[in-house]
Amino acid sequence: MTAHRTIVGAGLLFGLAASPRAAGAQELRVRVADALGNAAVGTLVSLLDQSGTEVASGIVGSLGRVRLLAGPGSYRVLLRFPGLVDTTLGPRTIAPGRIDSLMTALPGTPTPMPTVLAPLGDRCELTGVPPSLESAWSETAKMLAIVSATEAARVADLSLTSFTRRLSTSLKVEEESYNSILGPTNRPPGDAAPRWPPPDVDGLRSPAFAESHCFGLANGDGLRLGLIGLTFMPRTDSVGLAGTVWLDPSRHRTRLIEYRLAGLPKEWRPERTSGSIELHRIDPGFWVTRFWHHRTPILEADKGRERLRGFEEIGAEVMALIPTPDTTDRIAAAQLIAQREAAVRSQVARMEGVVQDTLGYPVAEAEVEVMGTEHRTASETNGRFVLEGLPVGVQMIRVRKVGYKPQYFGIRLGGGEHWEGRIAIAKEPSTWARSWWSAVTASRPGTPTPPSTTSSTTVARPRADGF
Repeated sequence: MTAHRTIVGAGLLFGLAASPRAAGAQELRVRVADALGNAAVGTLVSLLDQSGTEVASGIVGSLGRVRLLAGPGSYRVLLRFPGLVDTTLGPRTIAPGRIDSLMTALPGTPTPMPTVLAPLGDRCELTGVPPSLESAWSETAKMLAIVSATEAARVADLSLTSFTRRLSTSLKVEEESYNSILGPTNRPPGDAAPRWPPPDVDGLRSPAFAESHCFGLANGDGLRLGLIGLTFMPRTDSVGLAGTVWLDPSRHRTRLIEYRLAGLPKEWRPERTSGSIELHRIDPGFWVTRFWHHRTPILEADKGRERLRGFEEIGAEVMALIPTPDTTDRIAAAQLIAQREAAVRSQVARMEGVVQDTLGYPVAEAEVEVMGTEHRTASETNGRFVLEGLPVGVQMIRVRKVGYKPQYFGIRLGGGEHWEGRIAIAKEPSTWARSWWSAVTASRPGTPTPPSTTSSTTVARPRADGF
């Protein structure tokens, strides 16, 4: 089957910056620094009551602080940062009718990593995390909790490129589409793959997941050399996720989660299902899901049975991150807003070039369009065109003019990138030429059909090369 590519227009997801202050709640401002005195951006700070229940939490922003709202009372402050042991401060009394503040620093003690391998067998009967692997699982759950809290706090806008692919049973791409999105989270949509929905960070760190899976420990090899793998599989005779959480023992942090669907019939090729969640720290220090993908079978009813017809793959990648200004410090906020505006300017791309025909002559008044957006222009008399302020990510470009065959091609644009190249479009055969050839073909049986005119390949060259 011929592969098709389409580009969907850029979308925009909006959300409230913060919830209003609860009635009677007091504010605690916590400043957190690292061992060198720098702002510990990305730290998860929680308030715990006397029973240990979390009553408020937040992520340390780019100014090095977080605002927590809670009623008057005595609380402990819990600091969590990937790769470091958790720190509990307190008790801390929040007095009514005032804004309290706290300055503290993260400890330099790294999270201990397991060192004894524990192979995972072929069957899962005794579920739960064994004590020898508890530190690795706790570190993973903490990292996922920090990512979830970062998304909930809406501390940044993420520029995303999402994709959907239809694959053959041999995993050959048959159709694919892309969509550019701006939003605070990089998570699967709620209606994605309803039969086998992709996991999210909240589901993976839940106690229910740990209680329904068996766990082991393995060393990484190949591309995972130097990492340790916390392997997991669902209870035997159930459909679920089996895979590996990869941790970096040198930095004591979770890096990547890979999985597949286990428990499916063999004829549905469960070994070709897959999924991944990559966790990264993106400037100025926020932890996010940088990339995720999820591949599941496509089934069709055939004579009362479900047969495999291919696979569907969905996913998304973060192309850029723009922090949300912290308005509690007016001077610092003004500086950050200026930095944000500069960052926005750096997160767009520029495209210019020349439209020409297959003989190399410039083509004037050809429309050059970034499909799915409002960005379009017409080439000048010398064939030149310029498009500015383009969204980053994978974009589909269309060049067309009456009398010429339209040219389509995809490019990946990075923030601040300048794309430059030549685009060749081929003339359509004239009506007179087609009629003449049809007459010749009719009078001479066996005359071969003329070769079709095709568009030449688009050539993109760095700006330094010029034209």
